[in-house]
Amino acid sequence: PSIISGPTNACAYIGTTGALATYTVSQSSVINTFNWTIPNGSTDLTGQGTNTISFRFPVGFTSGTVSVTGTNGCGTSTARTLSISRLGVGAIGLIDVTPGSTSCATRSYIYSVASLPLQATSIQWTVPAGGTILPATSNIGGQGTTAIEVSWVNTVVNAYATAQAVNNCSVSSIRTSTVVKLPPCTPLTSGNNPITKIGGTTSSPMEVKIFPNPTTSDFKLQVITADDEAIKVTISDASGRLVKTVNVNPFESVNLGAELKAGVYMVAVRKGNEVKTTRVVKY
Repeated sequence: PSIISGPTNACAYIGTTGALATYTVSQSSVINTFNWTIPNGSTDLTGQGTNTISFRFPVGFTSGTVSVTGTNGCGTSTARTLSISRLGVGAIGLIDVTPGSTSCATRSYIYSVASLPLQATSIQWTVPAGGTILPATSNIGGQGTTAIEVSWVNTVVNAYATAQAVNNCSVSSIRTSTVVKLPPCTPLTSGNNPITKIGGTTSSPMEVKIFPNPTTSDFKLQVITADDEAIKVTISDASGRLVKTVNVNPFESVNLGAELKAGVYMVAVRKGNEVKTTRVVKY
């Protein structure tokens, strides 16, 4: 028979909860019957005698083979064999964090990984108390996929998510996102002094806090303002090349710069027409 096509990782096809594994060779005019040999203990076999079979691997399966011979009126062929193993799930990548809704009353963040890890069938996301994983949308797949959106309570909360890759054999180590320390939504305060809006403007200008500076790893950034207007942060290197852009909410404390190389950077914080630029040094 021709080369066998079908899955070589048995993880998704083990036991009664597994899917049916399907193996196929090309149909042949000189073969009357295809004789398949599958691992001992396998269940739900269909298609024996034909060029395509389906079955489930037994619980506890680790490795083995699927083989097939062809017969006709003159005899039986040598066997064509495919090696099957049980492959654990790969490590999950870094979690990217971006703001979803920046309105304090419905604030949310989107957590995502670049792709599904090797051998993984899904990603299990968890969030701490105060966070709720929102239902899937047309743009965000939701629980089990590579991206979720999480809404956060209006009180003080450490906003983060963890992700673990899963298949029918194993789970990966847990990956944790950057922690964003969200302040209470109301009242807006700067230190011990409430900030109020007067005639559509704020009684206090935008205040930008960056610390530690200089730093050897990352630095924290916090923007204090009474407005709900979107705040955009850009980081450029000494040559003026843009290296990172993020959006932040008023009063939240975010960690930045962990991935940056040693050097001098300019951090520009823009809210409407107001821009404040700070020089940050990383050793």
